[in-house]
Amino acid sequence: MNNNRERKVLYLGAFMHDIGKAIQRASSDMELERYYGSHPSQGYQFMADKESLLKDIFDQEELSCFLKYIQAHHESGYFKNEERADMIDNPRLKCLATMVSRADNYSSMERDVDSSCKYQWEKQRLTPVYSVFNRISLDSNENALNHYHAFERLTFEGIFCKNIASSQSLGGMIDDFSKNMDILLKTKNIDNLEYGLNYLIYNYFWCIPANTKEEHPDVSLYDHLKTTSGIATCIYDYHSAKGEIEDYTKVSDDTQKRFRLLAADFSGIQKYIFDISGQEKAGKRIRARSFYVQMLLEDVKMLVLEKFSLPAFNVIFQSGGKFFILLPNLDDVEDRIKEIQNDIDKQSIARFNGEISLNLALSDAFSGKASGDGLSFQDFDKVLDNTLLNLFKKQKKPFNRYLSEGGNFILDNSFEGKSVCSLCRKFPVDGESGQCYWCSQDISLGTILMSDTSLFIIFSESGQFELFNHKFDIRKEIGDVEDSSLVIVLNPDMVKIQEDILSHNFLISYLGNYIPHKDFSEIVLEACSDKKDCGSKMLAVLKADVDNLGKIFSTGLKRDDGINYNTISRQSTMSRMFDLFFAGYLNEIIKTRYSNCYILYSGGDDLVIIGPWDRIIALSKYLYQEFNRYVNNPEITLSAGISLFKHNYPIYRAVEDAEKLLEKAKTNGKDSISLFGQELKWSDFNMIYPKEMNKVDEWLSKGKEDGGISTQFVRNLLTYGEMINRSKDDPRAMMWQPLFAYNIGRNLNKESEIWGWAVKVSGMEKVDSEEGVFKIIKDNLSLIAQYSLYRNRK
Repeated sequence: MNNNRERKVLYLGAFMHDIGKAIQRASSDMELERYYGSHPSQGYQFMADKESLLKDIFDQEELSCFLKYIQAHHESGYFKNEERADMIDNPRLKCLATMVSRADNYSSMERDVDSSCKYQWEKQRLTPVYSVFNRISLDSNENALNHYHAFERLTFEGIFCKNIASSQSLGGMIDDFSKNMDILLKTKNIDNLEYGLNYLIYNYFWCIPANTKEEHPDVSLYDHLKTTSGIATCIYDYHSAKGEIEDYTKVSDDTQKRFRLLAADFSGIQKYIFDISGQEKAGKRIRARSFYVQMLLEDVKMLVLEKFSLPAFNVIFQSGGKFFILLPNLDDVEDRIKEIQNDIDKQSIARFNGEISLNLALSDAFSGKASGDGLSFQDFDKVLDNTLLNLFKKQKKPFNRYLSEGGNFILDNSFEGKSVCSLCRKFPVDGESGQCYWCSQDISLGTILMSDTSLFIIFSESGQFELFNHKFDIRKEIGDVEDSSLVIVLNPDMVKIQEDILSHNFLISYLGNYIPHKDFSEIVLEACSDKKDCGSKMLAVLKADVDNLGKIFSTGLKRDDGINYNTISRQSTMSRMFDLFFAGYLNEIIKTRYSNCYILYSGGDDLVIIGPWDRIIALSKYLYQEFNRYVNNPEITLSAGISLFKHNYPIYRAVEDAEKLLEKAKTNGKDSISLFGQELKWSDFNMIYPKEMNKVDEWLSKGKEDGGISTQFVRNLLTYGEMINRSKDDPRAMMWQPLFAYNIGRNLNKESEIWGWAVKVSGMEKVDSEEGVFKIIKDNLSLIAQYSLYRNRK
């Protein structure tokens, strides 16, 4: 077996090593001694039963090793000799299996057997994956883990906890997995086997826990298998480079610094995406740029994996414009990363005038288990902190090495004999279109992206759209795909995905990319569409993100009693689950409920959406409710800013305005929304919107003659609301109350509904404790008034 094949068999075996934990759950006939220590043998038997198919992929030696990694990935006396890596006679195979065993340990460093958990096989067989978000505690106290996922294939509705665990659905799911595994193996291709296995394990085992001996497991088996494979690959590469593959002492030394974590992100993304000149085809251009930046990140990720010949399993997490890749700590690892950085810097300056800069940063070297003060998998949060600190330093000095060492200080954009692009005003015209190459690409790409949210991104040498190092095309059907180096299946229906894809190298990815088949000048006309002859025709930007995200990942899994749940597999699970909501489920929300809104960007933990202003306000409330339903943890919150603007207002300025409002919402103690110049908690907003805000809107719509109120009365409400907001610092603003009382007495009928409402808001009439909403109305009177004025503007 050559080293390349040996390595591939190793990381495939590592990825499948705990498959027995899923298979054994399909059986109700399980005795105590078989349960504690049977999953290696059950996984081995499951795959051995497929030997006739596996022989078309592996030769006999490879197959023997592959099955051994599944059977013998432990070193504890708790397991039988044939299930232990350290009891293997063949010296080389013993070392290779030990790599898988140690990778298994590093992936789940906090795992321990709960001695108080009595054996109840039927109950433990049906133990589901609990929400990883329930594990988060920002005050270091233990939260109750009482929300869990059902046993079902990955769907957007399924990602919400249902608190149902059915043995029938579990057994059927395992049977279905086995059938699809056979279909995959019949492709007889070891080169794309990792991609097919990644899809199948993700699709079926995202909802099965990795730890079978924990009462409330919250780490997905998929994430544990993926990280184990990535770790094992790094161990192999480290010792292979040093000629130590058969040195058991070195291989089993947990204190060796065999790993580096690479972080990558782009700076300047927001300005690049939204800084477009004019409104011509603005929707298409912004959508294309947002998508293109995501593809640039894929491009760099692919380049890193290619430089180190790593499988996709080494991408530990990817979301929100960042990715983290686990690398072996090779002697030239820093040189390879510098080479990639230098090449991307050169292209970024040439293509984007340096507006976009790539930041690549390596962690310090770390080990499997701690030795002294060094970094290790035992405190993976410290590894992350170290990596992010190094990334922050890189962000402060973009293009530093390329410019300082290469002396490349001049941008080479020749306009000789050419006019400037009519759209971006930055690059010379290309051809007779009046547009530069990049704006023409934006329009072409934006047109294609309007066709559907579910697409196939085809990377090949002949692709239409050019990235830094690769080219890609977009197809709507897998049957249209010919030769490719990689296919990204974008926003698939995981239950209905076509079998044809299994013959390709493919990855599943989610991206918030829904856009209506209209431009901004058209969707603005849909604002206040329920009004006949009035209502402001304006757009709004919603910008929102998760509060305290850094703290959630760095300290949310630590406890005062010294327990640290901050493992690489749990971090992977949490990152993936955040991304499923923002990059995947949000598409479903917009497509089915708010189809006249644009997702300009959504992924990781944040989003930017444009739409008719009144629909954006409604969307913000629904989004917050769904996010709460998803995380089921009051310590994980969302803040948002909403900025209104006319459709011909520069998009980048509207986004900047929303960003400022988002920051104001966060200064309000977070878990807040900023709208119409007012910051309020979501709990207060939900009390007044839509019911109380629509009351004033309806009274204004009626007019004073029909028992409602006049526009001037609502303008006065706006003035009183502004005075209320100033009254803490300006005693003169306390005049709002007598002014309001005078206005009520002069302009309202005592028999009208508005009279009863107004006297309680103004404080003229005592409010019962059950009517606390009137204090919230008073504190946000200016917001309510502005909403009504916008809704009734003529």
